[in-house]
Amino acid sequence: MSNVLSTEVTDIKEKVAQNFGDKARDYNLYAFVQRKAAGRFAELAEDVVADLESPYLELGCGTGFITQPVLNRLSGGTFFITDLSPEMLESCQRDLAKPGNVDIVFEQRDAEDQLPENSYGLITTALTAQWFESTENTLLGYLNALKPGGVLMYSYLDDRCFPEWKALCAETGIPFTGNVLPPAVPLSFDPERFSWEFFTTELFTEEYDSPSEFFRNLKRIGAGTQRSGQKNNPGAIVQLNEQWSLRRKNVFQVTYGITFGGIRRKRVG
Repeated sequence: MSNVLSTEVTDIKEKVAQNFGDKARDYNLYAFVQRKAAGRFAELAEDVVADLESPYLELGCGTGFITQPVLNRLSGGTFFITDLSPEMLESCQRDLAKPGNVDIVFEQRDAEDQLPENSYGLITTALTAQWFESTENTLLGYLNALKPGGVLMYSYLDDRCFPEWKALCAETGIPFTGNVLPPAVPLSFDPERFSWEFFTTELFTEEYDSPSEFFRNLKRIGAGTQRSGQKNNPGAIVQLNEQWSLRRKNVFQVTYGITFGGIRRKRVG
């Protein structure tokens, strides 16, 4: 990676961490879809998490939407809970109800840093991987960090997100400024070493009073960072609102595509 590209990636990561950190207190109030997706993630994880070997690792804990239900199902050991944003870590730590059978360690960590091989019985990351420079390569790297019998569980916003926003942009001739999101496809791993616990791609919807309210909500939760450097300028948002008003709808519905996966490392021999 060139020094220029490396600097750009670092700057984006710092901006993402800062934006989420600045909104850590509002996140629980306004992260509606994220909370719904966490509930679905917890359902998928329920029969997978028990009886895994310690230690466990969460990458990108946020305010703890997934942390708590995963923690409640662990049988004992050490759980490393990490996030790039110190404010998010603080929020998660403050609100977490800690059972007596699990030791908890909070660490500020970049989820794209390489992990040591054969180290964790569980790695979980929820709605974080869409921010990675390479979602697939990073998740595949996590697989190598699993112990035999260990499980990786992940979810991310995928490229089916925001068709309503994209349609308004097409109608008005305004460039779509959303981030390029990873595809809703299974990871390609070695089937002799790994197997699926679950894989599903699902759609979630939210309703807002207008497109501008949707953009306002993205900012409320710190999710408005754009990797391309493009911005939703006020004039463009006004045009999108005007175009939407022609449809005479009472609400602006927004669709989120979310991919969920659970992969186990096989015990060999």
